[in-house]
Amino acid sequence: MGRGFLSRIKDRLAGLRRFSPLFRTVLSAVLIALIFYYLVDSRQFVQLLAAAKLSFLLLCIALIAADRFVMAWKWMILLRAQGSGVSFRDITELTFVSTFFGLFLPSILGGDVVRAYSLTKNISDANLSISSVLIDRTIGISSMMAVSLVSALVSYRYIADPRVLMVVFLFAAVFAIFILLVFSSSGPKLLDKILPFKGSGTIREKLKGIYDSFLQFKAYKKVLFYAAVLSVTVQIMRIVGVYISSLALNLSTSFVYFLIFIPLTIILSLLPVSIAGIGIREGAYIYFFTRVGMTGSGAFTLALLIYFLTIIATLPGAFIYAFRGLSHKKDE
Repeated sequence: MGRGFLSRIKDRLAGLRRFSPLFRTVLSAVLIALIFYYLVDSRQFVQLLAAAKLSFLLLCIALIAADRFVMAWKWMILLRAQGSGVSFRDITELTFVSTFFGLFLPSILGGDVVRAYSLTKNISDANLSISSVLIDRTIGISSMMAVSLVSALVSYRYIADPRVLMVVFLFAAVFAIFILLVFSSSGPKLLDKILPFKGSGTIREKLKGIYDSFLQFKAYKKVLFYAAVLSVTVQIMRIVGVYISSLALNLSTSFVYFLIFIPLTIILSLLPVSIAGIGIREGAYIYFFTRVGMTGSGAFTLALLIYFLTIIATLPGAFIYAFRGLSHKKDE
């Protein structure tokens, strides 16, 4: 009887896993439809796209493609710090592949799953594969918050809506608490308390192994600093790319607001509730940028445009996958 009960639970969980991608796809479509219907002037949307400057769009595509190389270099130095001999070429190819497929997976984090999985097929240390992606993402979010927070503090006098500053400080405070908990001496004990799978030692041990590998990066302070500098560089490149796209659409909004808002919209897009953050990202663009003079139609068009430009810029990832797949030479 007990086995039958567990079997039914397992079947239901399997059903939920099958349902989840469909739910996220439907949610993304519904969010986009609602935003477009209630907050966007369809005529202005078409006019903005029709008048877009091609040269600016091409420059944005080039910037998006270029920041993939910086991202790959950052990931490589993190792996090299722990003895992996993975090549820059292989890491760059995996970065393009994971970014491209991440645009069609649940939240932006879907690309991280592809990264971790593909690297696990290419080096012998699975814990290092996963932990390197986790530390890379942690550094990435930290740099986003740093750029947003510093920009808000420097330009607070020019921000008319105090709620904007409140949102920035709230994001920064929550993430700071998370970082302190993860890297504190009590982190392992806290993980042991909150870990599920109480009856499954194998899964618990694997998760602990990944966490231990993650914490080992604390010993490489110079590497982490270098990675942080590269991460800030990536964030600035992304923000400049979005700003250039806004100029392509003839939207006149100060660059400082992009420094504050774009990191926050990216962080919100990490929420695993829609496909590649679709709907969440557009809603965030409208929420933030309409507070500084941009129209809802302009903010929506800009968000959607950036998504499609990213697809174009990372198309090499699709061709790399078609010809080489996810596996390269195994790093022993």
